[in-house]
Amino acid sequence: MATLTFYSGLKSQFEAFVEYKEGTQRWNRSSEYFLVCFDKYCALHYPFEQSLTEKMLSWCEERETEHGNSCSYRVSVIREFVRFAHKMKWTDLDLPTVPNYKPRDYIPHFFTTDELVLFFQELDRLLVDSINRNKDYAMVRILTTPVMFRLLFSTGMRTNEVRMLKCSDVNLEDGIININDSKGNDRHRIALHKSMWSLLCDYNSSMNKYMPNRFYFFPSPTDTPRQEQWLTAIFRKVWKNVSPNQAAVPYNFRHNYAITNINSWENIGYEINDKLVYLGRTMGHVKFSSTMHYFHLAPCFADKMKQKGANPYKEILPPDNEE
Repeated sequence: MATLTFYSGLKSQFEAFVEYKEGTQRWNRSSEYFLVCFDKYCALHYPFEQSLTEKMLSWCEERETEHGNSCSYRVSVIREFVRFAHKMKWTDLDLPTVPNYKPRDYIPHFFTTDELVLFFQELDRLLVDSINRNKDYAMVRILTTPVMFRLLFSTGMRTNEVRMLKCSDVNLEDGIININDSKGNDRHRIALHKSMWSLLCDYNSSMNKYMPNRFYFFPSPTDTPRQEQWLTAIFRKVWKNVSPNQAAVPYNFRHNYAITNINSWENIGYEINDKLVYLGRTMGHVKFSSTMHYFHLAPCFADKMKQKGANPYKEILPPDNEE
């Protein structure tokens, strides 16, 4: 709580709520950010209110600039606060409503093997070329950047999960990453591939020599998390030399991870349920539907289903000329 300050008349209630969420280990930076935004809104528009009111909850209404799903994401922590306020007998207001889920027609870029090879070659070349500039800054960047992008590709982690990764979250003895700063309140674990595990061990050894006792696993030169804009800027600079006519973003590595896994599944049967559950948990999906979303993006999987399912269906269904 030392770094979190509230200004509205709900200050003490917000503090108690955060203390409760931290105690249950269900608190993260995105929830903190939106609760602080809500507090500032209440302090500005309702400076004399000491308890939650219906008018305050107008902050939760969907904005013209929002997609329904992003509104739900923004409002989720306020809904949790209202539930907590119910338990504490602070209010009897209804939970703020959120828009229904709206399917998105966005089709992410699916990297070809050649694009991936060129991307990492170009990324490494770009970093080597920058070594003679600001030396302290360049050294941290050269050590962290190639490993961050390879981790995104290898594990399907969200970009914010990689950026916010703390040294205490990475268990290099067992090759396990504990994701504590994720989307919503999700917390999950990732088992590293041996090649990625080895790379992280080498990286960590080098970083310990250059920046001992650092807090973040992929720090900036001042040991703070890298900003999303920084990660995107690096990606764009590299990508324009790889495939300038194809639109792509760093988050597409996550989509690529899911689709590549689905396309690699062989001998599809009842065990597909286990594969889906495992894939969903490694990606931090809270809902099964989030994992299923990737099926329509995996054309190779659809072909496999058709190929493997054609003969059994022919055996079950009678020919068209039979009565």
